[in-house]
Amino acid sequence: TRQTKRPKGSRSVHYFSRAVAKVMAKQGGGKIISIVPEMFKGDSVETLFKESDEVIYTKDMAARQAKMIERSDGFVITPGGIGTYEEFFVVLDLKQLEVIRKPIAIFNSHGYFHALEAMMHMGFEEKFMRENCYKLYKTFQSHEIKAMIKYLGTPEEDDNIPVSGYKYG
Repeated sequence: TRQTKRPKGSRSVHYFSRAVAKVMAKQGGGKIISIVPEMFKGDSVETLFKESDEVIYTKDMAARQAKMIERSDGFVITPGGIGTYEEFFVVLDLKQLEVIRKPIAIFNSHGYFHALEAMMHMGFEEKFMRENCYKLYKTFQSHEIKAMIKYLGTPEEDDNIPVSGYKYG
């Protein structure tokens, strides 16, 4: 059997995210919209967005995040660094508060997000989170791309999350 290595480093993560976006757009009928802070104009990172259907530049990271939330029909969290975690928790919190009602998918390539899942479980076990928080997102393994596309393409199913306490959890 062939073993695939986990992407390493910032540049690899950008290539990995782009590859996932290409598959999602091709199989799911979507578009690739890159939202990039102006500080990255001319940077080598910018070359990674050549295949985007649209590139939007923003003033800074906060404006990027706001535009991403506005323009996205759903969110796919791929292996990444601090910014990836921040964006995941921002959209998760907004969904919990019913500010957004969009699907959130974690693409757990090669077990990258096992520790995140363990942390979320610990938050529930220690009573810092309600169990319904688990229903705000779904985790998919590398071989489950088709299931992830289906989940992202049916956000209306996502609106039927049972709630208690806070609106979602």
